[in-house]
Amino acid sequence: MAWLEEQQNQPSRSDHYLMRIALEVRRVLMNNPNKVQLKDMQIEFETGEKKEPTKEDIKKSSQASRSRWRGMFNRALGRKSG
Repeated sequence: MAWLEEQQNQPSRSDHYLMRIALEVRRVLMNNPNKVQLKDMQIEFETGEKKEPTKEDIKKSSQASRSRWRGMFNRALGRKSG
C-alpha cells in the first residue's frame, strides 16, 4: 500500500503529456508566459493526513487575502490599485 501511495505523485508518460498541454494553454492565457513552469501543472495527491500551518503559511495566506480584498474594493470604488 505504501508503494501505491508513493507512485500517485510520480507522473507517468501520459501524465507528462497532459501536463504539457495544460502548461501551453495556461501560457497562452497569461501576460507573462515564462512565469508558469511544468511543475506547477502537477497535481499532488495527499494521504489524508493534515499538516498544521506554520506561522509563515498563515502570514502569507492573510497577506494574499488582504491584497485580493483591497483590489476588489478599489475596483468597486473606481480607484486604481497600487
